[in-house]
Amino acid sequence: MTRFNVNAVSSIQRMGFEVTSEEKRKNPIFSVRYSTNKTIKLFSKLYNNSENKSEKFAAIMTCHEGDQRCPLIQGSEKRISLFYEDPKIFDDKLIQKEKYDALSLKIASELFYVFREVSKK
Repeated sequence: MTRFNVNAVSSIQRMGFEVTSEEKRKNPIFSVRYSTNKTIKLFSKLYNNSENKSEKFAAIMTCHEGDQRCPLIQGSEKRISLFYEDPKIFDDKLIQKEKYDALSLKIASELFYVFREVSKK
């Protein structure tokens, strides 16, 4: 099991979101406030985790390897492939924050577009 990357969490905080850690454990759960009384849980999980919907959802694949290994996501109505270069290659480098923040903004803009297009249908 992997864990949600702490550098990604830091980038989310730099984007202005309030992030708290719900648990101190090997795979911590982070709570991100995105509106007055709305939060989302972030943690590393498999697609069939009980926290995820099991039907009527869009499966967004973010890495080529995962996309190839999971050709069918049971219960999904849509499958969307958005591949990103893993910013971990910049960990411990001077441009680390810049690269994580650039990817955060790219993901946000692409997901905004996807959500807008899906909601039209």
